[in-house]
Amino acid sequence: MYQNYIHRNNNKGPRFKGEEVNEVLAQVADLASLTPWEESFIQSVRKGYAKYGSLTEGQFRTLKKVAHRNSPAVKQEAQDWRTSYSDEMRETAKIMARYYKSNPPYFHDLAAKILAEDNYIPSKKAYAAMCENKYASRVLETARSAPLFPAGQMAIVRKGTNLPSAFRRMSGKMVVILETLDEVISAAKGSKRCLAVLAGGDAPFTIEERWLKKLPKKLR
Repeated sequence: MYQNYIHRNNNKGPRFKGEEVNEVLAQVADLASLTPWEESFIQSVRKGYAKYGSLTEGQFRTLKKVAHRNSPAVKQEAQDWRTSYSDEMRETAKIMARYYKSNPPYFHDLAAKILAEDNYIPSKKAYAAMCENKYASRVLETARSAPLFPAGQMAIVRKGTNLPSAFRRMSGKMVVILETLDEVISAAKGSKRCLAVLAGGDAPFTIEERWLKKLPKKLR
């Protein structure tokens, strides 16, 4: 029924048959690493090809993708990648996973998997996409930089129209830094986060370093 539907609705498109199809079918014939979906797809394609003598463009394109990702060379490349995946790369992935978890929807599923499974290794392509883009370079630089305001130090909340509304009532007031936080949720410069409390206050809050400035020398 599926094959009949495919051929009824794709008669106007290009058809593929002969040696180019036979060659790819031969490549997938003895593969032992196919997923259940891939096995079902190949079986369906074989039946359709035997019945109609040709494949649709979509069928042939998908068939070639299955053959490629299950080829010995690609499998070896994937194994080499897993072997080379270092502790530093794992930590990089976690930093970026926390960033994207706070900035949906990009990499939502990948980030969740990295944070949930300590031993999970993303594919080389997925790692590059998430950890080697222009935003990632900023986030990683911020995450790995030394804190401008270490725990125990005092600072002043900046003034200005750019200050987020949550901190405007604190503008110009002194705060005590309680802790530097690991999670970076912004790619903006100075976005390292810290836990602080107003001088004389008792309600801690999270603020980014860019919204703070150092005390004047006369107050240090």
